[in-house]
Amino acid sequence: MPQDPSPASLLPGWALPVVRGGPAGPVTGRSAQRLKRDVEPRCSGSSLGPDKGSAQSPPSSSLTATPQKPSQGPSAPPTDVTPKPAAEAVQSEHSDASPMSINEVILSASGACKLIDSLHSYCFSARQNKSQVCCLREQVEKKNGELKSLRQRVSRSDSQVRKLREKLDQLRKASFPYLSSLLPPSREPPKMNPVVEPLSWMLGTWLSDPPGAGTFPTLQPFQYLEEAHISHVGQPMLNFSFNSFHPDTRKPMHRECGFIRLKPDTNKVAFISAQNTGIVEVEEGEVNGQELCIASHSIARISFAKEPHVEQITRKFRLNSEGKLEQTVSMATTTQPMTQHLRVTYKKVTP
Repeated sequence: MPQDPSPASLLPGWALPVVRGGPAGPVTGRSAQRLKRDVEPRCSGSSLGPDKGSAQSPPSSSLTATPQKPSQGPSAPPTDVTPKPAAEAVQSEHSDASPMSINEVILSASGACKLIDSLHSYCFSARQNKSQVCCLREQVEKKNGELKSLRQRVSRSDSQVRKLREKLDQLRKASFPYLSSLLPPSREPPKMNPVVEPLSWMLGTWLSDPPGAGTFPTLQPFQYLEEAHISHVGQPMLNFSFNSFHPDTRKPMHRECGFIRLKPDTNKVAFISAQNTGIVEVEEGEVNGQELCIASHSIARISFAKEPHVEQITRKFRLNSEGKLEQTVSMATTTQPMTQHLRVTYKKVTP
């Protein structure tokens, strides 16, 4: 019985893919190109080039043939040559994709293990940081305790320093006796007697500045520090004390004390002095403005005083333009004529 020629009869040895799910429908140009691109690799072994293949295929067909080997015998069943639509061909390609290989599975598992290790490391580092913070807090608390202890020690040291300073002040007061310290603290200073008003410029506590200088033909030149304290207690006289010390060792040297009296309504002055050298003397002179000049009137000494004996003494007190008190002492002995012996300048430290 005669049959219509089919695409399979036009291309002997080629089998068209079977379309499942319905009759072949029209294939668009884009679908045909996609289908051709998917099938072309399978035909790479054929002797047909791209130009010949396109010449032999019908121009109106959108199907691509797949080469098949000839049947081995006449009894082989006919090949299903029903054409497939392009959409199903694409779907068939995706469904035929190979499953994930074992290497990809291993790589994915390795990545998961690395992620887990990273999480473990992060948690461990967080715990470690927390431990370090605790250690730092303990160290800070320890340092704060040490600082507190040091502050307490410094406070105790300051208290000890204050006590030592108080003792030093007491020793200084013992070395430099001030008459005013003997008076009750609440008592007001006594009023100056008008008789001693001409000598008021001598009142106060004075310290040598610079150190005093001593010379004499029978002595080596020397220096000394001296404190002079001249005060009054309301009587018609002044009280004085001169205490000298070695400039380096602060060892006490010459000391003398006494009184300065004025004859009322005159400028005549009497200077009565007792010295630690065993000499007691009376000097007299005159005060003129801010200068006092006196000379020895009588000198007495102890019976075992060393020779040569002092026979005469002169003194001069003056308040200079800088407000400093100057004293010059000259003396004559049994072996030396009148010669300058001492010269010192004082600065006032208390009124």
